[in-house]
Amino acid sequence: MRAVLALVALLAPPQTETQQVENINFRIPKGWKRFDPGTLRTLVPSEVAKGRVVGIYIGTGVEPAVPFRQWFDKAWESVHQEQDVAKILKEGELEKVQGFGAGGLSKAATVELKNGLQLLVIFMGFDVKPRAESILFVSNDAEHFEEHVKGLTAFRDSMTFVSRGSEPTYSRVVWREDLLSPSFTWKEVPKRKGTAGLSGIFRAMLMEEARFGLNVRYTPKYSYVVFFPDGTCYRNLPEEGLLEIDLDYYRRRNPFGCGTYQMSEGAGTITVQGEEKPFIQTLRRIPEGLSIDGKGPYRPVDPCDGMILDGTFQREGWEPRPELRGTLTFRKDGTFEEDGLLCAVGMAWWRPRQYRAFQEAEAVPGKGRYRILENTLELLYEDGRKRRVNFALPMDVGREKAGDAVMINTQVCRRTK
Repeated sequence: MRAVLALVALLAPPQTETQQVENINFRIPKGWKRFDPGTLRTLVPSEVAKGRVVGIYIGTGVEPAVPFRQWFDKAWESVHQEQDVAKILKEGELEKVQGFGAGGLSKAATVELKNGLQLLVIFMGFDVKPRAESILFVSNDAEHFEEHVKGLTAFRDSMTFVSRGSEPTYSRVVWREDLLSPSFTWKEVPKRKGTAGLSGIFRAMLMEEARFGLNVRYTPKYSYVVFFPDGTCYRNLPEEGLLEIDLDYYRRRNPFGCGTYQMSEGAGTITVQGEEKPFIQTLRRIPEGLSIDGKGPYRPVDPCDGMILDGTFQREGWEPRPELRGTLTFRKDGTFEEDGLLCAVGMAWWRPRQYRAFQEAEAVPGKGRYRILENTLELLYEDGRKRRVNFALPMDVGREKAGDAVMINTQVCRRTK
């Protein structure tokens, strides 16, 4: 089994453009594709023999309440449970993995499932404080095992983390333009005009399918699509909202998220670039808003233009730390005091730098003036920092209750006082 992990460390074919899932940046290996064009959590080879199961599964990152090693051991046990493992035929030793901007642990085993299927399972956990990230590789295709391990190697070697990177972090390297978030949005961007029929953010609460080996789990998750009057669209919520959004930049950064749409007599389609061919979804007007591929309803999101808040807000479920309170206080006069809330909601900005594409929000308290416009919360700090982050109201909160809860960087933040 040690030889399996050694093989993973040696083989690496070319990869495609950088992608992101939550805290993980990576490239899709050559010869692999997304299992579902709507998500990046599951990667499979472009060609798999009938009856064979091969995949790389990106786990959901967590902030463990126990030391990393304890978390890893518990997660490894959970792999067995979620794969319906009947017995372990052969288990490898615990291995350390280094690089990729984080240390971690890896373990491999050959297992037999309750249905009789035998699988090779490789589980990797990464210590990216304060988070723990994981990936899982499964295969029962012995004939093409070495080829598939090359894909796993390429994937692993391409990984970097939003909160940890192999290059110096921005807390140690300060650039003049880092006062902005990022600089490309702090200019006047011409409004997209047209008569395609839709405009603004549409949001739905859907049950997201997460494949973990052979099993499928469903979890509720917000789904966003941004439509522009000129017939373009973006299948996510931009980090900095819609104020002065430069969609051409997002198209270069995330081509699989940008697309076009057309509507005629209440029905139409969304077309997005795919790995091998365009990905097309049906689009239909319904009384509540939109239906996309029969899912929804996608309801229009209030742009919150001119909203004034009063009170201190904190991310729902956030446990304050001595070094990070994670609060943002708004006042009716348009001023604010921020003490780590942008960090608490996981805010990060894309950078046009080749060696490091992401910068996290810094945990530096500050105060200044704010405004809310086009689903954007703009913070102008007295020390010269300028920050923009997406802003909306929760689905069950209207303007009359905006003083109780808001969404910043898609995270629910509730008033604490």
